[in-house]
Amino acid sequence: MTKPTTIIIYRYTGRQGFFTIPEAWCAECDLLINVVKYVIREKNLQDTVTLIIRPWWLWWWLPLARYGSLHSPQLIINGRLISAGIVPPKEKIEKALQQ
Repeated sequence: MTKPTTIIIYRYTGRQGFFTIPEAWCAECDLLINVVKYVIREKNLQDTVTLIIRPWWLWWWLPLARYGSLHSPQLIINGRLISAGIVPPKEKIEKALQQ
């Protein structure tokens, strides 16, 4: 039996309080979410993976304090920072899920 996995993505959203985030930044976050969901489906991990998507605007301090990471999108799998500020290759996400 596969052990439970928690994936957290800190993402920009189009409107962050008084500020509007550039659409390109949101697109990068959307792409990361789509790639992670694809990997979960492809590997048939729906029953063992919990995917949590948090707005960066409210949670920016947590990955900064824990990992020294400030740039979104941030991908954390089982408490390990996998990527920050980029969309990692699908293979890197798959490898992180196997560990």
